[in-house]
Amino acid sequence: MKRLMALLFVVLPVLAVPADDVEATLKKARDLERRAGVLLDRGQRAQAFELLAQAAQLRDEARTAAKKSRKEAPAKAKDAKEGFRPKGFRNLRPKASARRAATTSLKKMDAALISNDLKKSRQHAEEARKALGRWAKELAAREKRLMVGSAPKTPLLRRVEALEKQLAELQRMIRNQR
Repeated sequence: MKRLMALLFVVLPVLAVPADDVEATLKKARDLERRAGVLLDRGQRAQAFELLAQAAQLRDEARTAAKKSRKEAPAKAKDAKEGFRPKGFRNLRPKASARRAATTSLKKMDAALISNDLKKSRQHAEEARKALGRWAKELAAREKRLMVGSAPKTPLLRRVEALEKQLAELQRMIRNQR
């Protein structure tokens, strides 16, 4: 009981966070979740669940505060210095690696085929085809960068052949040592 009271005295000031500081609220929610993990490791499930509930409440408060701040923010003009983007500039999230996208879409296609859903399997096959094409372009660009970075005087294949010859000589020398 004493631990619970001490815990409440520590947690109650945390809950009285102003809604203006969203990042601080989220940081405190993460801290509460970390503490809850420690309590779960100790076997104190009831206190841990209380902390998790308080952390969820803090996250909800942060979300509502963020939504309010977005609504209250004045709309900026399109061609203001901060919001101006040159033609053709797209502010998109960077795409995941093409290899990962291809493997996930192929896995989804397999799952769709197993469940006998041909429409989804075709859709995932199309995604996989696009991702594999993107991956091929990435690999070609990477190979081009590597070739440009290598010694320009000797072509790459000649250098590889020379290294293979050296390797064969080293293997012969190792066999002859026995």
